[in-house]
Amino acid sequence: MIRESRRVKLISIAIIAMMAVLFAIENLVTIEKFNIRTVIPFLWMFMAISIGVYFPKGRSHGKIRNKSKMYFWAFNFATIFVTINLAAGYILGFGKSPYALTVKGISLNMLFLLTVLGREFARDYILKANPKHIRLSILFVVVFMTLISISTISLNKVVDLKSGVMFLSEIFLPQLGENIISTVLVYFGGPWASIIYISMTRGISYLTPILPNLNWLAKASVGFGIPVVCTVFFNNQYLKLTRVIRLSRNNDENVAAWVTSMIISVFLIWFVAGVFPIYPSAIATGSMEPVIQPGDVVMMRRLSDIKQVEELKVGDVIQFKRENILITHRIVDIKETKKEGMLITTKGDNNSGSDSEPVGVEDLRGKLVKVVPKIGWPTLLLKSGNQILDTEVEF
Repeated sequence: MIRESRRVKLISIAIIAMMAVLFAIENLVTIEKFNIRTVIPFLWMFMAISIGVYFPKGRSHGKIRNKSKMYFWAFNFATIFVTINLAAGYILGFGKSPYALTVKGISLNMLFLLTVLGREFARDYILKANPKHIRLSILFVVVFMTLISISTISLNKVVDLKSGVMFLSEIFLPQLGENIISTVLVYFGGPWASIIYISMTRGISYLTPILPNLNWLAKASVGFGIPVVCTVFFNNQYLKLTRVIRLSRNNDENVAAWVTSMIISVFLIWFVAGVFPIYPSAIATGSMEPVIQPGDVVMMRRLSDIKQVEELKVGDVIQFKRENILITHRIVDIKETKKEGMLITTKGDNNSGSDSEPVGVEDLRGKLVKVVPKIGWPTLLLKSGNQILDTEVEF
C-alpha cells in the first residue's frame, strides 16, 4: 500500500513535468509552415487516456453517491456564469466574435475540449496523489494551472503599470477564478464536474457570432468574482449534502443573502467606477452654481458614439477632460470646422466668461442627466483636495 502510494506521487510529479513541457512547446516552439497548436490538444487527450486507463488511481475525496449532484451544480454554476456574462454584455454592449464560425473554424476551435480533458484529469490525479497535504495540494494546483493557462504572448504585452493592470484584470484574475472553481469541482466531484463547467463557459465563445464587449473591470468582476462566489456557495452546499452541517432554513437564507450582497456589491463597484452608460462624478467647486453646488454628485450619460455627440445642443451640460481634470460646464456655442471638426465652447454658469479653449470631440466624456445634492462630500474629503473634479471659479 505504501509502495503504491509512493508510485502515485511519483506519477503525479511526472504529470506536472509533462504539463510544463506541453506549455513550453505551445508557447515557445515554432515550426515553419506548421501550426503546432493543432497537435497540442491531442497530446493532452493522450495524457487524459493514460491517466484514466493505465495509471494507478489515488483515493477520491468526494463520495461516489454524490457525484451526480456535483455534475448538476457544475452545470448550474456554468449557467449562472454565462447568464451574468451575457447580462453584462447587454449593459456594456456586444462585439463581433474573433473566432471563425465556418465548419473548419468551429472544428479547430472545439479542439480545446481535448485540452480540457487532459488538464482536468491531470488536476484530479495530482489532488488524489497527496491526500495528507490536501490544502497545499489545492493551493499548488490552483497556482500552477493558472500559470500554465496564460500565454507568453500575453505576458510580453506587459510593459508598464497600465498594461500590467489590464493583464491582471482581463487575463490573470479570470484564469485564477476559473482554476479556483475547477479545482474545487474536481476535488469533490472528479474531473467530469470541472469538464462540464469549463466546456459550457468557454464553449459558447466558439459558437456565437457576437460576444460581450466587456471592459477590464467587468472582465475581472465576472471572470473572478462569479467563480469565487459560486465556489463558496458550492462548499456550503456540499457540507450540507454530506451532513457535516445540519440542514436549516437559516443557513439557506444566510447563503442566499451573502450571494445577493456580493452581486449587489459588484454592480455598485461597476457603477462607481463608470462601467455603466450612466456614471457618477463628484463636483468640487462652484463654477456651476446655483445649478450644481460643491459636494453634489452629477449623473452623466456616457457619450460613446458620434450620433450622441451630434445630438448635443446649446444649453446642455457636458463633462469633458482637460489635462487629466474632469470639467462639468454648459455648452454656449457649437461650431463645425473643416480642419478640427466639431468644436464646443463651454462656460460655467457661475463664471464671468466662457472657457478659454474649445472642447474637441475626443475630450468629451458625458452629458448631464441628474444632479444628486451633497452626497459627494465623503468622496471629496477622502481625496483631501489632491484631485480636482471641476474647474476653479473664474471671474
